[in-house]
This record gives sequence, structure tokens and C-alpha cells, in this order.
Amino acid sequence: MTLSQSALDGGISVKNVILAIILATVVVADVASAQRRGLTVSFGDSASIFNTFTFSPDGKRLYTSERIVSRMENGRPIFETWGDNRPKTSIFEYQIVNGELTGRKEVEFADGVHDFAPHMNFAGTRIYFNSRRPLADEEKSDGKLHSWYSEIQNGKWSRAKQVEGINLAGVHTAYVQELDDGSLVFQSDRAGSVAGRGGGPSLDLWITRRFNGRYLEPENLRSINSEYDEGAFVVSKNGKLLIFTRVVEREMEVCVSVKKQGEWEPPRPLHLTSASGFVEQSPRLSPNGKTFYFAHNALILEAPLRDLLNSEEAAAVGLSGKLSN
Repeated sequence: MTLSQSALDGGISVKNVILAIILATVVVADVASAQRRGLTVSFGDSASIFNTFTFSPDGKRLYTSERIVSRMENGRPIFETWGDNRPKTSIFEYQIVNGELTGRKEVEFADGVHDFAPHMNFAGTRIYFNSRRPLADEEKSDGKLHSWYSEIQNGKWSRAKQVEGINLAGVHTAYVQELDDGSLVFQSDRAGSVAGRGGGPSLDLWITRRFNGRYLEPENLRSINSEYDEGAFVVSKNGKLLIFTRVVEREMEVCVSVKKQGEWEPPRPLHLTSASGFVEQSPRLSPNGKTFYFAHNALILEAPLRDLLNSEEAAAVGLSGKLSN
């Protein structure tokens, strides 16, 4: 994969895309939509880069989750599957050298089947990820997503470990992000979640705070959550801006909220795309917090974060200057 410039400033501005797997008609429509919104087509393709990616804090490495291709048929990939026809997924590391993604390799802690959605902490010492591998006290997977992590030990990634204090058998717990104060934000449909439209619990965002070396009882982020499912998210380094996905009437949109006086404000949608049936997912920030990335259909797009925020939101993360246009 080719990038237009390296991450020398802690962020990446990239203008090329690998489109080998994508239908040209879809690409043309999506690129046109992106240009109308002032977004730039970015690296990779979300047909293979599956469900989020994460940068190292120094901007020199990119970690992706990718579906495993078994073969090509008529120019299209056929993905390896497991269980009830779920695609096999794994986590890969790339080096970013002079604007090039090179040295692709599967990370040591991945099992090559169940793992995806990596998120590195701000210190660069841990990667959290989703997995359907069995929990420690289970003989086989319960089919739910649970949260795992690997950490740097003696210069290498450790074996995968369950995230302590939040995983529950038979309960969805995923998309962990570690904040600068050690708290963990995650997605779950555990007891206490907002009732969904079907009557059962919806997927909500939760937080567990760290105190005296242990995690406290998780708290529901009530002002953020709704009867719809809240999904993948990213929190700014200073903990004052939250960008997340929400599924509304079969469409997935990206929303934003700012924290004021310790409380999250009611979120608003960013309206990144306008096509019917749109899917906006995998929100991410560059290491310097100035560039926003997300996946739309078969493309990964980027935009200056300042251009997407109102003045109050921009001020919360120190981006109060002029828009880039």
C-alpha cells in the first residue's frame, strides 16, 4: 500500500487507495460523495481492512484487522470462514516508512481466526482487541464478543489476556479504549443497558474507572446511549471528545459529543455521507489528534478533524483555529 507522505508529525495525510477488490461504479460514487463533503480517499480498502485499525503513538506503525483470503474467484476474494460461516479475521502490523506501508506481518498474539478491531493505548504499551475465542473458564466460545489485550514485555507482544473486570460469560463486551487516566471505555449490552426497540438491551457505551490498582463497577454513559446500538468509538487524548457510531433504521452514522464539567453533552450526528442506506464505521484519530478517519462502504476516508467540529467541540480538543478550506 502506498501513502502520500509519512507520519513525521504524528499524523498521516494520505491520498491513495488500493481498489483491487472494489467495483469501479461503487468507487466512483463514493469518491464523488467524499469530495462533495471535503473528505479525502485514504489508505487501504475496508473490504480487506475489516472493522477498525489503530496507529502507534509515534505514527510509525499501523495495526489493522483483516479478513483472511483463501482464494480469488473472478477477481473477487473468497474469505476463509469458521463456525456458522463467520469470516476468519486476524490482526496485522505494518511499518510506515517514507509514506509506504511495508513489512506486513501477523502479530504474535493473534489466533488467526477470531480477533479484530485493535486499539492501542496512548502510551503504546497495550493493544486491546475484540475476540470470540473462549474465555478462560469456558470450554468453547459462547459466540459473544469479549475484550482481550496484549502488552509489550521485554520488547515483544505478550500472549493475549482477557481484560480484567469487564468480561461476562454470555454478554457482549467489545471495542475497549484505555484513556489516559487508566479508565476503560467499552461497548456492551449487559444488564443496565438502555432498552432497545425490540425490548431487549441495546448495545451501549460503558466506562470502568481504575482506582487503587483495580477497576470499579462499570457505569453506563447515559447521556450518550439511546434505544439504538452505539458501536465503535474513539476518545480524544485529553478525554473531552467522543466520536462513535450509532445504528439508526439500518443506517450506521458517526456522532460526536463533547464533555463539559465532567459530563458528556447529548451527541449530534456528523452527517459525513448522504447516500441512502449509508454505513459510516471505524472512527479513528491520527496520533496527533488532528486527522479523522472512518470507513464508508468499501473506502477508508479522512478529513481534518477541525472541519467536522463546531467551535465548542473544536475548543475542547485545542483545535480552535480556522477551518482548513
